[in-house]
Amino acid sequence: MMEDKILGHLTYNVGWCKTAVINLWQNEQAITFRFSCYSSEIPNQEQREAYIDFNRNIAVFNTQTEHLVKEYIENMFHYTGNSLWTFLTVNEILFFQNGNYAIICSPKNYDEDIVVLVKNKDIEIGGGYLIEFQL
Repeated sequence: MMEDKILGHLTYNVGWCKTAVINLWQNEQAITFRFSCYSSEIPNQEQREAYIDFNRNIAVFNTQTEHLVKEYIENMFHYTGNSLWTFLTVNEILFFQNGNYAIICSPKNYDEDIVVLVKNKDIEIGGGYLIEFQL
């Protein structure tokens, strides 16, 4: 376990992790935040800044991404329901050492991931391949 002055109480599980309740896409829920690093490392400044920025601007993030996620699942999975939550489960928000981060979701009844990658403030939505080369 570790206490970080910005990130708070963290435990190690393939990266430093914490769980927090946030409002994501009109649904308040507990979500795991994971900071990519080895157990001998601590989250770096880029990860801390990305975490602060995400939390500070979550309303803007929700506005920018909710319709994009809905369009993606309509096109890829032919889902036309009103609520993302009847189709998706958010697994975690992963903060990479380079300051990029990804919301990793699983569509219910499918064996693939949907990733919302925020890379240098640009947003990409796709499969798990989006996070393969992140640091």
